[in-house]
Amino acid sequence: MFLLPWLVAALLWCGVQEAVWKGGWCVIRKKNSGHSHRYLSRLAASPALNAPTYTPLRPPALPLAVRSPYLNAWSSTVDGNTLNTKSAIFWHGKDLGWVGLVTVDGVSYEYLSIADRDLSHLNALKKAIPLKVSYDSQYSNFTFQAGPVELMASFLSLVLPTDLCRTSIPLSYLTVSVKNTDNQSHDVRIYNDIDTQWIAADRNMSLVWEILQGPSSDSNTSLHTWFLSRKDPQKFHETADYPDWGNFTFSSALGQAETMTYESGDPILVRSQYVSNHRLGNFSHMTPMDSENQGPIFAFSHNLTSVSPKASKHVTYTLGLVQNPVVQYLTTKGLVPLKPWWTSCYGEDIASMIAHHYKDLGESQRLVYEWENQLRSDVKSYFKENPSASSSKSDTPSSNQAKTSQRVGAATLDLNEEAAYYSILALSTRQIMGAYVLTVPPPTKHEKTSEPLMFFKEISSNGNVNTVDVTCTPSTSSQYSPLLTRSRSIATILHLRQPGANSISTRTCLSEPG
Repeated sequence: MFLLPWLVAALLWCGVQEAVWKGGWCVIRKKNSGHSHRYLSRLAASPALNAPTYTPLRPPALPLAVRSPYLNAWSSTVDGNTLNTKSAIFWHGKDLGWVGLVTVDGVSYEYLSIADRDLSHLNALKKAIPLKVSYDSQYSNFTFQAGPVELMASFLSLVLPTDLCRTSIPLSYLTVSVKNTDNQSHDVRIYNDIDTQWIAADRNMSLVWEILQGPSSDSNTSLHTWFLSRKDPQKFHETADYPDWGNFTFSSALGQAETMTYESGDPILVRSQYVSNHRLGNFSHMTPMDSENQGPIFAFSHNLTSVSPKASKHVTYTLGLVQNPVVQYLTTKGLVPLKPWWTSCYGEDIASMIAHHYKDLGESQRLVYEWENQLRSDVKSYFKENPSASSSKSDTPSSNQAKTSQRVGAATLDLNEEAAYYSILALSTRQIMGAYVLTVPPPTKHEKTSEPLMFFKEISSNGNVNTVDVTCTPSTSSQYSPLLTRSRSIATILHLRQPGANSISTRTCLSEPG
């Protein structure tokens, strides 16, 4: 079993959130019985009205899009907040512009972010009512009531340690699904936008953007993608933890909608137009960025038309930060730019990779379902083989335990040991697996190019890459991958020092973490 050592890596999640969330901390409380532990999360919070229930527990933050140090978006629950009472945030706490609306029979409801504060003059805009939040190792799911319609925003950041091609793609999914709750048909439209804060730390930075439509014989799968980039990119340089090179992309397709429209421009104007007209203008405003302007937004709207009783429809988006090259690497021949590993799987054309990723959602969902089941099975097996590690007769994570405390948004103290163990592992998985990048290694006499190099970035301290203490701790999680078990990140450290050596034992990491 690999779960016990992996707990060390899992607890990194608490450490990172403590640095970000000033109101929360995580501890391990040892019980009188030997190896029994209970994982607690304390939050200074007065729960918001209509606080949702949380399953399996309420953490300080939930991952939304976590695929790399630069695509690292979270939803904070501090002070009782949820997805539509506080903006999505970058890992260090700065707001990210990401707005989601659903329009039902002419009335718009906000389920993502807090754009309504700038649109208070619109009577047809309301807040969706948060109902429940759940997560596992792959998904963060947020369910809302929007009039007679129930909406679920499902954020998927793949964790597939045995599939290095899919793992190396720096994109994340958002699927928004709706269904009726009153056995009546309703006219439903979905809106979503992102802004320049995903790629520009300073609003005075000059950006360029365009929207591209991918070729497809099927209009339902013809992909529209917004591309945002720096006008004067600086490779391998960052400002305030934001990258100064690469393309931020935001994509969607017609899918189950009758029509799909897009637009970029001033945030208040574009959003107001959608709330009033329930569609966008299919053009791009080249709005200048300056200190007095929020900068442009980049939006899609989908007209799902009539959603019938007992039926559901959905819209899918992908977004991410695509960089090529992605790492600058020092070799005996000097500094070498390294390509991301996905280029060895799908080629170097960014648009083709994005299209492949978008169309791959169904197969990816099947694969992550299998991996999630494996994780749950391993947790169950561990506690079955180690009964002294459990302080409760129940060994199955349950959403019903401590339902009262969950209801008011408080972190539960009543999960049994197995459920608490799983809750921490599941929550930390996307952070661990999403904190690194895989690259094509430089060609040398001693290193084959059939396997990637792996790079970790210290996002919570000084930004160094692949320091031994940080690399060893999460390396225990890579036991789930035959390739990552070779400790590719350690191989990177040893690449120059010992020609031909490409691994280090996990036991070394655990016994000598410094």
